[in-house]
Amino acid sequence: MKDKIIVEALKQFSREGYYATSVQTIAVNCGISKASLYKYFSSKDDLLMQVFDYNLKQMFIRTTTYKADESLSKKEQLVDKIVLELDVAKDHRPFANLVFQAIPQKKTSEIMIMVKRTKALLMNWHFTSLRDAYGEEVKDYIWDLVVMFQGTLREYSHLMVDDHKPLHSKEVAQQVVDMIDCVVQRGGHLSPLLTKEVMHDYEQFREEETVASIEEQVRECCVQIRHQVEQKWTRKQKQQVFAALDHFEKEVMAKEPKLYLFEALGRYLTSEVPISIELDRLRKLIEINGNSPNDHLDVTKEKKE
Repeated sequence: MKDKIIVEALKQFSREGYYATSVQTIAVNCGISKASLYKYFSSKDDLLMQVFDYNLKQMFIRTTTYKADESLSKKEQLVDKIVLELDVAKDHRPFANLVFQAIPQKKTSEIMIMVKRTKALLMNWHFTSLRDAYGEEVKDYIWDLVVMFQGTLREYSHLMVDDHKPLHSKEVAQQVVDMIDCVVQRGGHLSPLLTKEVMHDYEQFREEETVASIEEQVRECCVQIRHQVEQKWTRKQKQQVFAALDHFEKEVMAKEPKLYLFEALGRYLTSEVPISIELDRLRKLIEINGNSPNDHLDVTKEKKE
């Protein structure tokens, strides 16, 4: 129910604005009373904070669970990643702007902590993306390249979303990669400012957050799938769909998910609601975790069997 309230609040805040949206409206649309809603959130401000956190997580999940087309070169895959990131920004940036306009001054520090954490996660994803695309060529100055890359994407995103400039994501992505190529060609003459020692906190953050972020991403994907189901069906209309969904969530969150059940239940749910994107993300997350040393969501044993 808490997840349902957050998803509904995100929809209402985005459509009507924070101040024009009443808590009563959100509660009614979720099928509960206003008093019941306040069992999950202490205030409307608290709800906004958690919706903002959810929005950031969704943006990060959609961006970082990109499934590469193995037929493409590494640089072509990087172009596709940039296109996805720009398109995700179009969907999520307006809500982020709304939050910064509406959030009370006393909550600003909490918002900035959420933003900083997401920034660190995104920077480390950009680190991995550039390393995969350029390999050993950029290892000595990769953090400087990450900062340049991230700043360039941020400004293009600002122009496209906030200033409504007629720019196409694919053309922007190709331009960015072409510019990186120019830098890499002269990279041997660069002296890195952002050495491993300077960026040790970001590198340590990446190692510490890997497991937690996988767990969060799996949970958020499940929330999105449930939301899709609830938008199309009520439990009374399609009891078997909700029963399959309950089994699917239980299996995905198990310590050792059974892949054949994941695929079978996933195919059934996809026949009822359009969730192929979310399934691809979950499949990727399970694969990533199966290659990690942590036991949570470890499917290594299943693969061997």
